[in-house]
Amino acid sequence: MLVKTKRRVALLLSLIMVFCLMPTVVFAADTAISFEVDNSAYADGVLCGQTINLPVNVTANSGMTALNTTVAYDTDVFEAVSINGNSEFGGTFTLEGTSVFWESDDPMINNENTGLFFTITLKVKADAKGSNGVVSIGESINIADADFNDFTVAGASATITVTSPSEPVVQGYTAQVTADSVVTVNNTVTVNIGVNHSSDTTFHAAEVILEYDSTALTLDESSLSGKHYTNENGKLTFEDFDHEQNFGTGVYTFTFTANTVGDTTVTLKSAKFLHKTAASGSDLIPATINPATATITIKEETFTVTQDEDNVGITAPTEAVKNEDYTFTANDYNLYDYDITATIGGQEVAVVDNGDGTYTIEGENVTDAIVITSSRIGRTFEVTWDGDGAGDVTNEKPVEATYNGEGITFTVPTNKGATLTEDGANYSATVTIGETTTSYAAGETVTIQGSQITGDVAIVITKTTVPANGKTVTVSGADVTIKDYGNSAVVAPNTKLTLNLTVESGYTYSVKIGGQEIMNNTTTTYELTVTENATVVVTKTLDTTEVAAFDYVSVGNDQKLWLVTFKTTLAGGKVATYDGETMFWSTKYEAYCYLVSGETLSVETAKNNLDVTTAATKQVDYSGNVNKTTLTDAADAQFVANMYNGMYSQIDNTTTMEMFLSADMNGSKDVNVEDAVAIINQILGINN
Repeated sequence: MLVKTKRRVALLLSLIMVFCLMPTVVFAADTAISFEVDNSAYADGVLCGQTINLPVNVTANSGMTALNTTVAYDTDVFEAVSINGNSEFGGTFTLEGTSVFWESDDPMINNENTGLFFTITLKVKADAKGSNGVVSIGESINIADADFNDFTVAGASATITVTSPSEPVVQGYTAQVTADSVVTVNNTVTVNIGVNHSSDTTFHAAEVILEYDSTALTLDESSLSGKHYTNENGKLTFEDFDHEQNFGTGVYTFTFTANTVGDTTVTLKSAKFLHKTAASGSDLIPATINPATATITIKEETFTVTQDEDNVGITAPTEAVKNEDYTFTANDYNLYDYDITATIGGQEVAVVDNGDGTYTIEGENVTDAIVITSSRIGRTFEVTWDGDGAGDVTNEKPVEATYNGEGITFTVPTNKGATLTEDGANYSATVTIGETTTSYAAGETVTIQGSQITGDVAIVITKTTVPANGKTVTVSGADVTIKDYGNSAVVAPNTKLTLNLTVESGYTYSVKIGGQEIMNNTTTTYELTVTENATVVVTKTLDTTEVAAFDYVSVGNDQKLWLVTFKTTLAGGKVATYDGETMFWSTKYEAYCYLVSGETLSVETAKNNLDVTTAATKQVDYSGNVNKTTLTDAADAQFVANMYNGMYSQIDNTTTMEMFLSADMNGSKDVNVEDAVAIINQILGINN
């Protein structure tokens, strides 16, 4: 073990130095090492989503005892699954991500170790249709021999090309037409004719017939000088012979000029080809054409749009279309007043303020390059001072304030206690900006930063008179008020007060004074005789009596999705949440529902994560369209089958919680084969 550790350390240190301090050492003539990534099993291509295993073989006569290399692959095409060493090969493999380290006490000599070295396992990405991907061992492979001599074997890398065909291979000739998808009027359009064959490598004779709208496109016949063709009324017939042509996507190229704005098409009506060796006994052979039509969008001439380098807060498209309205946006329009000007071709033009944060230069003025210049200052908002105690504030009371300006500072008056002969006063304050209200206590200094002034500011200073020798009753908690007083009352001894409890649906209440319960959900009115200062304590608790947790479906790695159901009736506009996220309403469960990932889930844990918020209700869709496409079909049943077979490891953007919930077609509170059958029966019109 010590020998291996020393060898590993020595090799790693030498790898750091090899490119800086040492020239590359070339092996003697009797020393050889080579690697091969074997893709023979996939010579005909692989399918999207397929997992492939690529053997890496080694042929060695080098005395090698240690090796370090990496595996590279096209990340647009593949995703790595694993790299596995061949335990029968000998030595010790260390595999970390895409790095491979191997060491052995027995040198590689006399080709005894020739064969499978390790295996690369990859998965072809689902969206890699038609791509070619490369898998290779690093550009250089660093090795060491038994005497700790380090060598860099350049070029000992191999490449694999993986194709992912979207359709079965078509036998014989195939052809397709492609073109520039978007061009501006009066500019050039390139139309390409691609040709391929299932077995041949070249061809020599051809006939191609294209049809196009001659009012939208004009053929550049100068590009066809010396060619054989006719071009009449939007029909181009092109003949070719005695020219060896290779297959590809642009075997023939035709150039047009775009004339009119709008969408137009070029159609490959016919394509025939022939290899010269077949000319003595065959006509031109028609090709399978796909696609046969290319759509070209011809846009009006565009001009560049730039902004003055000092501009702040303007989001504007970098191109404007000739004679079309050009609209751009002023960011945080509700917080800033903007001064915006623009020039076109160096001349100032009118900029229309649309009143919603957008500005428009009318199309009749869009005739050249546009330059936008802007500046902004924070908006000024109204400040109001209300409440019986506003007059007792000794600070300056501004009537307006500016976003990102100086801000506002004031001190809430200090409470004044009552005496035997004089009333006292209790103070509090609220500051409301937009829809946000913040409360402050007596004597507290309030500082409103300029960055917080995002709307009109309403400051209310509440002053509550404390009668001489009065008694104070306050309410701590929600949904209980003192009739005629609100949440606080200061009254003379022996005054009778009425407490009113407004029960919000979905909650339970306990209302206590001095630890004694006086009201709950069934006793919502209470008459209190005030003999001393008192605090009414309201405990409002979400009613989680009907909460359940079900083993919904397995998702791999010993993880499951647990279905949490919560039967409750909430006030209008309120919905249940789980761990801060809005739950779904299920008509099958007649309850809110949510999915939680984990090995286990107790009902008590589920209850602790429940809450209520104001939001729109999201309903589980049991239409059968589980994958949320445009149709309910067998793909949805397969999607459900994938779920109960544990194909998906988690809830994500591809397999959303709504999809998993929609899969329980029979309302059994788990996902199983009956749910997939229910979808099929629905498609077939069979009653479940």
